[in-house]
Amino acid sequence: MRAGQDHQAREHYGDRIFHGGTAGELARLEALAAAFDPASRRWLAALGVGHGWRCLDVGAGPGSLTRWLAGQVGEDGEVVAVDRDTRFLERISHPRLRVVQADLTVEDPPLPGGYDLVHARFVLMHLREREELLDRLVSYLRPGGFLLVSDAADLASQSSPDHAFRRTMTGMWQALAATIGTDGQWGRQYPAALARRGLRVLGMAAELPVVSAASPLGVFWGLTFRECRAAISAHTDVRDETVDRALEYLGEPDTRDLSMAMIGGWGRRPG
Repeated sequence: MRAGQDHQAREHYGDRIFHGGTAGELARLEALAAAFDPASRRWLAALGVGHGWRCLDVGAGPGSLTRWLAGQVGEDGEVVAVDRDTRFLERISHPRLRVVQADLTVEDPPLPGGYDLVHARFVLMHLREREELLDRLVSYLRPGGFLLVSDAADLASQSSPDHAFRRTMTGMWQALAATIGTDGQWGRQYPAALARRGLRVLGMAAELPVVSAASPLGVFWGLTFRECRAAISAHTDVRDETVDRALEYLGEPDTRDLSMAMIGGWGRRPG
């Protein structure tokens, strides 16, 4: 089977699981953004994002960071947002924003390259072709440009004090690996994966929000477990009753737990 045929034959993020047309998917992504946008904005600001920058936001999802970037680059800058499914990005109107619908794992859209910043958050971890796409992201940088990539490092499946939450999280990662190729520990590859590609001025940071009934991350995991319930049942030995108990745990007023850290890695292309 040729590579293109093999790609088409396998399920990918958004084909079925996490499809943009699913009820609650926008709310799920917005909850994730609410949990991690403050850290992402801090890291981007520390890299110096500002007036005149040309930025590429890959897998831009609901567009919260895309909108923020567009507000930073000024009238002489540009933000290009790329996603396989751009339905949520189309809601954003900004004179410095261009939206491109493309799957960068199989397509080569007309992106001019030479970007001051290439950014991707919670993207590579969900792709079987993550190594190849990371190569491509580096190629889009201008000499002296920055790459910032952020992905998960799972903690809950090993350390949560709640059995049901721990087991459901384990089952979810196993089901996502079996269906769409997710690696829930991919964030631990940073910044070493960037150094192997010749980037310099390397750095990394971690963000670990608390999970509670009132927190954005608590909302996110509730919606995610419901979305993944069928896949968990089909691909693991985690029972529906365990998922139900995990959902109850997420809604309890006294719940305070950890789930996944967002690991951000960045580097600068020499030149």
